[in-house]
Amino acid sequence: MRTVGSHRVRRLAVVSSTGVDPHPYSDAGFLFNRVLLPYVTRVLGKTLYDDMRRMETLVRASDLDWTIVRPSGLYHLPSVTDYTLVEGHAEGRFTARADLAKAADAARTGTVG
Repeated sequence: MRTVGSHRVRRLAVVSSTGVDPHPYSDAGFLFNRVLLPYVTRVLGKTLYDDMRRMETLVRASDLDWTIVRPSGLYHLPSVTDYTLVEGHAEGRFTARADLAKAADAARTGTVG
């Protein structure tokens, strides 16, 4: 974060993942919520999600005006949808890449909301 500050950056938007702080999904069922999700976030992706948690900690501790975007599973759509942003945990399990790009750019420029 020192390097970012030395370049006079004031606003920072980073992309993390819902896997950093997984919550059960009401429509997902036992297998997804109790077997697949914990296996992916605690075993297969353990170091990835540990790194994202450390990144989020550093960003939160900085003096920057920051936004952390946590998309869920990414998939392709040809254009931006009528997506919504929520503070905290979103219920949806999937995020279109076009929506993520649009939301991240809005967060970077401070035009979210």
